[in-house]
Amino acid sequence: MREFIFGDKALFNRIKKQIKNQKLIVYDDVRLPMSCSPNRSRLGFGYTSENGYKLYIDNGITYLGCSAAFGSLVSRGEASFDSFEDMVSFFTCLRSFCSPVGFVSAARQRPFRDIGRLAERWDPITMPPAVRQPQRESSYKLDHTVISDDFKIYKFRFSCEQVGPVWRAYIERCPSYGFRSTQESVVHRLNDGRDYVCWKPEPKRLDEITQVSKMWAEATAKYIETGRFE
Repeated sequence: MREFIFGDKALFNRIKKQIKNQKLIVYDDVRLPMSCSPNRSRLGFGYTSENGYKLYIDNGITYLGCSAAFGSLVSRGEASFDSFEDMVSFFTCLRSFCSPVGFVSAARQRPFRDIGRLAERWDPITMPPAVRQPQRESSYKLDHTVISDDFKIYKFRFSCEQVGPVWRAYIERCPSYGFRSTQESVVHRLNDGRDYVCWKPEPKRLDEITQVSKMWAEATAKYIETGRFE
């Protein structure tokens, strides 16, 4: 699995080309992240014009780690993605749970036919935020990814900055609200020249603004999907 979690652009370009031509391929004997039993499995990549991109994994895997996304994958046996880029983002988001040390060579590939049954739906999954190191003591960048129940990926970026005694999460990247209202009181934004997350009382610690940003991103993704900000 690390081959794909830490895979480079060339690897994924090759996979994309292969599944466009073959529709379905599988990698045998893939080494899984820690806390998996068994620790090796098959991993399949599929594509059809009707169903989009699919990721498959063998049934019967027990996972005791802390990644909700990977846990849901092994429990369901598959995941669906609107685009190949979303599939790559899924692997990228798993990097915080896996060490690149002990990398093994690419798993052995062969045509894959037994893809198993399709799951009716996926439970909502929230990816942990990928926090960059602070640029300076009073400011840092925070990326957060939320995956909906149909595996649609929503990406957010915040610039968390200390303003006097409080911290504010300035919104640098947010998915489109589509036809939803963008009224500040509805989407819980304020503006001091830049849009930032509305939260009362305003956080006074770094860990507080990190958690607030995460909750706001999750609520925003749900609002875009359902019209309910909660």
